[in-house]
Amino acid sequence: MSTLPDHRQLDRLELTALAYLLAPMGLFLWGWWRWPVALIASGLLVLTGHSVLRQRRRESAQFDARIWFVLAVVALLWVGASGLLGALPLNRDWSIRMVVLRDLTLGNWPVSYGDLQGGESVLRFSMGYYLVPAALGGWLGGVGAARALLGLWTVLGVLLFFALAVQSWPRRQTGTVAGLLALLMLFSGMDIVGFLLGRAHVPQLGDHIEWWTPWLQYSSQTTLLFWAPNHALPAWLGALLVWRHRLAGLATAPAALFVTAAALWSPLACLGLLPLFTLSALRGGALRLMKELASGPVLAMLPVLGLIGVFVTFGIVREVLPTESRALATVAGVSANWHEWIVFELLEWGLLACTLVAAGPRRLGWEFWASCLLLLVLPLLRFGPGNDLVMRGGIAPLTLLMLCVGKSLGEATLPARWRMATLVVLLIGTATPFQEFWRQTQKGSRWPDDGSSMADYHSQAWHYVGSLRPGWLAMALRPPHPLP
Repeated sequence: MSTLPDHRQLDRLELTALAYLLAPMGLFLWGWWRWPVALIASGLLVLTGHSVLRQRRRESAQFDARIWFVLAVVALLWVGASGLLGALPLNRDWSIRMVVLRDLTLGNWPVSYGDLQGGESVLRFSMGYYLVPAALGGWLGGVGAARALLGLWTVLGVLLFFALAVQSWPRRQTGTVAGLLALLMLFSGMDIVGFLLGRAHVPQLGDHIEWWTPWLQYSSQTTLLFWAPNHALPAWLGALLVWRHRLAGLATAPAALFVTAAALWSPLACLGLLPLFTLSALRGGALRLMKELASGPVLAMLPVLGLIGVFVTFGIVREVLPTESRALATVAGVSANWHEWIVFELLEWGLLACTLVAAGPRRLGWEFWASCLLLLVLPLLRFGPGNDLVMRGGIAPLTLLMLCVGKSLGEATLPARWRMATLVVLLIGTATPFQEFWRQTQKGSRWPDDGSSMADYHSQAWHYVGSLRPGWLAMALRPPHPLP
């Protein structure tokens, strides 16, 4: 038997990352859907999961307990700095997210808030990040326990992200591991330059400088962790799978299972992963890809993906939005100020990519060029009030670009002048995570539980609540339970 198919399968650590993303799926299926739907969807997941486990890669690079300890400590410190472990304040986006966690913890699933525009107001969104902490928190004592578990759940995801990256690196000396971890946490575009050009003044310490272009943002690694780990974690782990399988490619069954799991966390992050997974699968050849796409384990994921897609999009009621915001809740098509677009692309990633190309394009693999193409095209599209497609869909290609940068810096043959140019661009970018870390030293809210539920946030959280009207979806979902 050829060794190629085996190298395209997942090893033990990659399967652990997949299991982390899949863990909320059982809670979602059996907590929200009637038993026939849950049983069929669970059976399809077991079918694909069994195939992935049966064909797993037996050998796996290992590293000792000391490296695991270092990675765990750094993950704890990084997540702790975000405020998710309770000692430091949280960013303002967490005001709504902690209400979501509260409702999932205290309410019976599916959670309902009463009548809304001719239907029943139901909590519905891509909730994979919250389900395990909410379920365990409700069992262990309530909202306080759920919040503590959400922080630990995030630490576990970050630890897997670190481990996948470090394990894939050819050298693991102390200096190499330290440099790689610094890159994984501090990587960012040159937001400070864009801010200075656009605002014509120096930002105050702790200012959020990512929105220097009003309609676009590619977030730094630390910004993603501090503001949106629910989107970042599946994209980071998925990008690491593509990176680790960049030579032989990734088999379609584990890719399909990963996309299905990640869709419950962040559908928009999945849109950035899909073309990368497709190109990775093509490394095994077009004929092999077509054969695998028609296989049972891959086809079994289509109904489950469809179920998740229907759930996270049903019943959007634009009437709960302010009039001036309703158009932003749909795809707005191509919308670009060309001057801003060019400057944005150059400062966020373009100049960094140019240093790698100038140093030697032959060193760069398909994953580099695919990432650059995606990062170039995404800002020409628009979806959501904050142009969320760019922010979330760009996470995976930016992560791949970051790994390409790390690989180039680690090559002894990289010319010194281009190594210095790359390091200068990276150093300028560290202004963004510095601002995020500095803000955490200031006074701020931990968003204590004040008894508010999502019913109080309709106008601010249209994407969390849907109006469930009579029809097949209402018959497939379990009866909603009004929140006490």
